[in-house]
Amino acid sequence: MMSEFVMDYDPASEDIPVEEDVRFDTSTSCTLDGAVMRLLGWNNGYLYRPTIQMTGDGLISDDQLKSAHPSALSLGERLEGMHDNAKQALFAALERNAPHTELDLLEEKVKRARAIAIEALKLKEAIADELAKGKESKLRLDAEESELSGAQYITHASLDHWFSAHNSHGSTSQAVSKPVDSLSDQTPQSPHKAPRKRMRDQEKAILQAIEDFGFTAASLPAWSHSEAGVKAKVKQSLQNSPLFVAKTSFDKSWGRLRDQGAIAEKP
Repeated sequence: MMSEFVMDYDPASEDIPVEEDVRFDTSTSCTLDGAVMRLLGWNNGYLYRPTIQMTGDGLISDDQLKSAHPSALSLGERLEGMHDNAKQALFAALERNAPHTELDLLEEKVKRARAIAIEALKLKEAIADELAKGKESKLRLDAEESELSGAQYITHASLDHWFSAHNSHGSTSQAVSKPVDSLSDQTPQSPHKAPRKRMRDQEKAILQAIEDFGFTAASLPAWSHSEAGVKAKVKQSLQNSPLFVAKTSFDKSWGRLRDQGAIAEKP
């Protein structure tokens, strides 16, 4: 159903806090990008923040991206911004060796951000295709605004009606008929290993190297000043492994295994 496509939208979750300054969008038409944003439920279609504030690391929060005026940021900038936010949160968690459960949730957020972006772009294609029908199109243009701006401005009323009609009767376009969640597994995969899988591979490589040296990971001999410890031997044996290119990757992987109890010294 179409309602499922709208990002499982809950109006209450998108409300701008009452103490914040807001502006009301009194326009009756929108651009193609604006049409997609409206159908995604951003700003409730009528409210927006008059200014955009960036975080300390130079990013724009998801709330800000969704509630900025349609003219402030393009659809692409918003989708890329939300995807970047999700990736940065994942990378930050990896750097501080966050628990696996947290990493799993953050990885799912990255996948969802990609799925939402893909579906938003498909929706944009569907709207553009409808506009291309000319006089046969169910979408009406705001003649005055379109002439003034030189761009196609779609009336809100016709856009909402077109969207509702597809929602009620189905559509040949996947962009307006298939829920976002159903496409999460179809998100294009990166040619590189996902961070979560890479971490597991690093941990497996260390445990295998410990075994190859004839030690038991959960019962390693205590470190001695007179000879190289097990960690030093394993680290040296894996120094040319593509899994440990980053300088700190081995130590962090070893630390995770210690935290999990997979690596421990004899009492």
